[in-house]
Amino acid sequence: MTFWTKVMEGRNGIDTINMALLFMVLLFNLITKLVYAPALAVVSLFVLTLALYRTFSKRLEARRREDAWFSGILRKVSAAFGKAK
Repeated sequence: MTFWTKVMEGRNGIDTINMALLFMVLLFNLITKLVYAPALAVVSLFVLTLALYRTFSKRLEARRREDAWFSGILRKVSAAFGKAK
């Protein structure tokens, strides 16, 4: 068993919400580099911390419920954009 396998045992890992949070971090960091926005850098750090907390959380049922809720919202939004075409 490798180190990371042992660390991630009993954890959910990266899910749809975490990918969205990491995308937000990248977007916030890009905006921070383009314009001087130190407050946005702090928000980006908070969002990154939240994503890491969710990744290493052992509350599997709560994370799965949250992910199912978020995935449902994403399906509705993508369906709405699909109908707009």
